[in-house]
Amino acid sequence: MRKAHPEEFFLKHLTEKPADIYLRGGTTALSWADYYTLATRLGKVFLASCKQKNQTTLYVNIEDSEYLMCAIWACLFTNMDIVLVPGITDTDKMLEILETTDNACLVSDIPALQKQSEHIDFSNLSKSMGGNDSGHVRMEESIKKIKDSPTMFNFFSSGTTGNPKWIPISFGLYEEAITTLHKEGLLAYTENQEVLITSPLFHAYGMICLLEYTYGGSTVILPKERSFIGPVKELLKTTTANKVTAIEGVPHFHHQLGLVLKKTKLTRLRHIGFGGGALNTAVVSNYREHYPGLSYSVRYGMTETPSVISIKLFTPPYDQHDWKSCGKVVSLYQVRIIDSTGQIAKKGEEGEIQISGKCIAKKVVAGRFFATGDMGYLNESEELVITGRISSFIKHNGFRISPELLETTLLRYNAVTDCRVFSDADRLVAELVVSQEVDKEDVISFLAGKIPDYAMPNTIKFVAGIPRTKSGKIKRV
Repeated sequence: MRKAHPEEFFLKHLTEKPADIYLRGGTTALSWADYYTLATRLGKVFLASCKQKNQTTLYVNIEDSEYLMCAIWACLFTNMDIVLVPGITDTDKMLEILETTDNACLVSDIPALQKQSEHIDFSNLSKSMGGNDSGHVRMEESIKKIKDSPTMFNFFSSGTTGNPKWIPISFGLYEEAITTLHKEGLLAYTENQEVLITSPLFHAYGMICLLEYTYGGSTVILPKERSFIGPVKELLKTTTANKVTAIEGVPHFHHQLGLVLKKTKLTRLRHIGFGGGALNTAVVSNYREHYPGLSYSVRYGMTETPSVISIKLFTPPYDQHDWKSCGKVVSLYQVRIIDSTGQIAKKGEEGEIQISGKCIAKKVVAGRFFATGDMGYLNESEELVITGRISSFIKHNGFRISPELLETTLLRYNAVTDCRVFSDADRLVAELVVSQEVDKEDVISFLAGKIPDYAMPNTIKFVAGIPRTKSGKIKRV
């Protein structure tokens, strides 16, 4: 018997509430029934294209988040493998990736790649939407192409090594992970929301949010503009602000939103989700000032896992919460902390995080403990605290310094809107983006007492912007 796959998350709600809105984006508002019709229609196009090339795997390189979401569900409904390629616009680089496969079927909405890809007019697919199909989709119309091998999501990711590689995770692992977390009550906040997912769907965090909130029967809202500031602009629109009840994003997004939070009127907001990086408590304080009573989820996971490794839900009155923690390790995984000598660290002692479990990309770890490349420790409550990436730690004057910790502190200075810390020869450099004229000595005075003396920057530079990846992470020097 075929194991349940993530499309079952969707089909359950399609049966229960076909006319309710599933997707909001730009001027789009599609019901569960309309969206199902649209995605299965696209799936038929994908199958035909792949059949011509004798392929069962679809490569998608799509900038528009609504089109990408439709492509994901089209592959889920047709049981096709899908390879999620980040927004690579360089034709030569994309062709280099495709050369690693035979007759790859590529779908892209990037003009420079149109000649190398299947050109699909997504807008034409949805022209007939508008009521005729709503509520009248029959379940048996779903296309199923059962394969002997597990169907996969394939992410093009740096993974734990820092070198780009493919990470395949089967659809079945996503189903097992998400249903387990829901049964354990860890994802109750994903139920019946109108959630703005700000992370790109080709990133593991964006993908898991899409599937978790779909399982919870929520309406998904996607920003039309893909830039870092696009989701912030979306929340300044009355049409979005009046509907959104939950927001998921990386710390950089939440910091950027915090700069204009007093201008927002999120009348229905009740939950904030953090993923993809360390929590900045100053950002939470800002949220609490403008929107008291919200719940917050802080999650830690990896591309190699189809779910969170640990998660913590913060609810009012917050008094007993350790905001540094991202919660206890969920039952799907085991975690151990390895110190600098290669031994298991004592409780509260920092070391490299290693994980094991059955819901992990099998080809990557083969069921063994593997090094995540992240540093952290287990506190007295057996909760996981992340302190940074091993690759980003800086050795300076004989001391090991976390640039993330210093950057988080710098962001608490109210004129600093973004920053990056790195080592240049024997000097520790802090690059700052500021909203007003700032004296360097004032920055040093602000840091005094908040960080160790050995972590004080030798050089402070004011720059126009900080280079970041498409998922919002700082590009390290």
